[in-house]
Amino acid sequence: MKTIACKKCNQPFESHRGCLYCSDECRHTTKIIACMTCGRPFETQRGCLYCSPECRDIKAPAVYRFICPDGRSYVGAVRDIRWRGNSGIQRSNPRLLTAFKQYPPENWTFEILEWLPAACSKWQLREAEQRYIDRLQSWSPESGFNILPAVWGIDGPAQRAARHWRAAANGAASRRKTASSNSRLRRPNPRREDASVE
Repeated sequence: MKTIACKKCNQPFESHRGCLYCSDECRHTTKIIACMTCGRPFETQRGCLYCSPECRDIKAPAVYRFICPDGRSYVGAVRDIRWRGNSGIQRSNPRLLTAFKQYPPENWTFEILEWLPAACSKWQLREAEQRYIDRLQSWSPESGFNILPAVWGIDGPAQRAARHWRAAANGAASRRKTASSNSRLRRPNPRREDASVE
């Protein structure tokens, strides 16, 4: 037997068969972390992130925004915000893709705008998101990156901007369709030319 210091608590002990810890408590190291749901500190083993099964099962709905370094915002809402900040901003629309060329997503700031009750409905979540889209005017290209409104049932500025954006996109698509169909009409059909020669 050899006397060594415990790897966890540095207490001297007699090691049997190369053991590095003086006790089972030291071997199964515990850490004190904050619960992902309630924020209360607790001792964890094996990487558990919640202080209780209740905290693990509770959803945390919230409205959030990502702030571009130039001051414009993208507003969103999720049923469980606990992982949204870590996953970063998604490449979800053309305005964001254009902004990412100048400002990489790693430079954007994440902010929670409003926490909602765990039992809130999807409609309440979307209404809260729409409230912040309108308040921050993130539907406007000068102020933000939201293209479509969260709630279509009301006739606010975000809904009017989205209808305008859709109409412009549909007009461009129909012009592309017309141009491609016209070019198909003008293109000679090789089968017909071969048939007329015979």
